Amino acid sequence: MNVDQIVQKWHDDALREGLVRGRQEGRQEGRQEGRQAGRLEAAREVLLNLVERRFGPPPPSLSDRIAGVNDDAVLQAWALQAAEADDLASLLASIANGH
Repeated sequence: MNVDQIVQKWHDDALREGLVRGRQEGRQEGRQEGRQAGRLEAAREVLLNLVERRFGPPPPSLSDRIAGVNDDAVLQAWALQAAEADDLASLLASIANGH
């Protein structure tokens, strides 16, 4: 094997290793995104169920707003507010004011 062949082999081996690592990282990232999406969906469902149980069916505007939230912490805060609110109007006002 001459020097050019050795260099080519190293290049090919490095390329294969890079492709394998890239695929593994892509799968890992996909799993993480999937878990995050699952957590968000579960938090949305908990919040909507809590609102419905306490105040009746949520208005479409609230359902749409909840569906648009992509932050676990916000959904959890709203769930706590829903658990403590005296009525749906106070919950909606609290959410609208960013509390």
